[in-house]
Amino acid sequence: MEDPSQQFSAQDLAAYLTKRVSAFDGRDDWQGTFIDNYDQMRSIVRLHKLGVGEEESKRRLDLATVLLMTVRGIPIIQYGDEQYLGRDADNALPIPKYINVWNDDPWNRVGMTSFSEDTRAFQIIKTLAKLRQDSPAVQRGKYTPLYADQDVLVFKRQLRSETVVVGVNRGLAKQITVPGATGLAPGSYGNPGPKSE
Repeated sequence: MEDPSQQFSAQDLAAYLTKRVSAFDGRDDWQGTFIDNYDQMRSIVRLHKLGVGEEESKRRLDLATVLLMTVRGIPIIQYGDEQYLGRDADNALPIPKYINVWNDDPWNRVGMTSFSEDTRAFQIIKTLAKLRQDSPAVQRGKYTPLYADQDVLVFKRQLRSETVVVGVNRGLAKQITVPGATGLAPGSYGNPGPKSE
């Protein structure tokens, strides 16, 4: 499992994101943000090495991608994250030429032998890229945390009269009550994202 010093609750993340806005003096909407990059081990590989199962690793990368695409800043997606690249490298038999495996070079140079637009990660990126394109609130809006506990973070992005509310949950399904005003009209709202596989 993760070292306790590396564990972040949703409350910690909400505080960090608030602090980040202050640290950049409100100019963080033009800063690049990323999950993976070429100078570190891919997140999905790190999860594999920590003993996290395949589906849970994908779910965690999906949650990180939702956050990446909806928090302040410019999202940078490393090629292959939309395919969960790295998870299946040690299961490929025979191992394709020029494909590195976990015990060889797990950092970021695992080759991609196929591409699918049907992965959850691809669909999340596609859906939220469209939202970013169409929504000034997601592009440049203010970040306001609405609710946070150990596993759930709900925040809004707001610019003028437009509000987008985002919620992520890394734990078990549960119902929460968001205190205060969300900026949304009264009504029932569902998940606009892609359906699970």
